[in-house]
Amino acid sequence: MTSRILDVIGLYRLHTALVTAAVPGIAGYIAGGSPFLILSVIAGTVLHHAWAFSLNEIMDLDIDRRNAGLSHKPLVSGRLSVKRGWVLSCGSLLFSFVIFAAGALVSGGSLAAVMTYLLLATIFGGIYDVFGKRFPLSDLFVALWMFFLVMAGAGAVSGPGPYPLAVWAAASLSFLHILFNNSVEGGLKDVENDRTSDVRSLAIFTGARFRGNHFEIPLSFRSWGMFLRASFIITASVLVVYLAEEADMGNWIMVVVPAAGLLLFAHSMTFLSRRVDKDRTSLIRTFAVHELISFGLCILVVLPAMGPIAALIAFFLPMAWVLFFNRLVYRTGLAPKV
Repeated sequence: MTSRILDVIGLYRLHTALVTAAVPGIAGYIAGGSPFLILSVIAGTVLHHAWAFSLNEIMDLDIDRRNAGLSHKPLVSGRLSVKRGWVLSCGSLLFSFVIFAAGALVSGGSLAAVMTYLLLATIFGGIYDVFGKRFPLSDLFVALWMFFLVMAGAGAVSGPGPYPLAVWAAASLSFLHILFNNSVEGGLKDVENDRTSDVRSLAIFTGARFRGNHFEIPLSFRSWGMFLRASFIITASVLVVYLAEEADMGNWIMVVVPAAGLLLFAHSMTFLSRRVDKDRTSLIRTFAVHELISFGLCILVVLPAMGPIAALIAFFLPMAWVLFFNRLVYRTGLAPKV
């Protein structure tokens, strides 16, 4: 029974679900949502995350079966049947809508707005899961999935708007974060298996390769990665100026955010050089650290609108969740096996 539960957790990729849910929860908090509404947004987003990633597991099953390093996955190993996978995936999507709706109704929020944003997130997430391996930069759809999940968190409180600037900051930075995560990090870590599986990711399209013990990364792909990181850092640095002024926080955060952004950019250069002397496992560990810095920077930007205590909770609680589920499911620390 315990093994079956762990397989469901693995299918849902719950180890990162609270990181996904933290940002819509932040948006609901900034918009002035009640504790119950914020909890419903977080719970609904966890379930929406479970739907998106379980559907991705089902759609990518044939590709994953060709990768010996993914033989431990629940569907690949056969410990969970595809039929059960479909039931679990559709069930999590249904309950996601129910919980979002219940939170809006009980708390006096806007049912129409939250359902509209959630439907848009579902459409874009579904497009990516079904068609994401067929053309380069399909990663835009998964980034839009995240953007509209964040807007659903705010929409549950404020309806169609207007929204505080910090909500737009959380949504836009999440969009850029996920676009980088999926197109650059995801493309690189899977480039060897994707090439043999006729996947058309941006990494494959630009000619990135894994040769035995190192990655060879063309200038076009590196330029795309650097452009996305620069866009993220510039957006964060500009937005925090306005947010700090609104909250009258002083100048320190206007210095800290760009400094942290430069650290993030420098760290990205460890895997955006022409040749990266890492294997896939080492690269995933590097990505885990990079994601930690990037997520922390997102929280730092909206800290003026949240306050320090809420910001600390929004950062450390998802990190504790990641560490707990990685240890439970994958017997690892920060970096999982997927």
